[in-house]
Amino acid sequence: MKKLIVIVGMLVMSLASAAMGEDFMYSDEVLDKIGELKVLAEAKKDMPAEFAGIKMVDVAEAYSLWKGKKVVFVDARPKAQFDTETIPGSIWLDSDKLLEDPKLANGLDKSKEYIIFCSGIICRRAPGGALELQAQGFKNVRYFRGGMPEWKAKGYPVK
Repeated sequence: MKKLIVIVGMLVMSLASAAMGEDFMYSDEVLDKIGELKVLAEAKKDMPAEFAGIKMVDVAEAYSLWKGKKVVFVDARPKAQFDTETIPGSIWLDSDKLLEDPKLANGLDKSKEYIIFCSGIICRRAPGGALELQAQGFKNVRYFRGGMPEWKAKGYPVK
């Protein structure tokens, strides 16, 4: 009987930890894709134009969605860049830290739609963050590949 109680207790603790995201680990496939993005970024090559299961958004669609306040914009650039200027209403998410600590996404609502962006087509942070969020079960993640450079080139608002 004591063994059963111990086993049930361990199971309950394990399930509680998993529910809080403490035991989440990215799959080898996701880690490999993120590694490939890092190699591309180091070589100053363009990031892929598409990812399985992640919707792409161009600058016109991003602006339209921003104006309609239908999505949450996620700035994946370094914090200093976010603090200097960003798309108004954006939240900041460090995709490198999210890779190390998946619990950082616990404050995000999985039922919302997110557009993640960074410093343009050679920046790995937005596609990496999109892959990380998708791996954690976020179903509505879009990748704005052109990011801040395209947004600013169009003369769209920044804060």
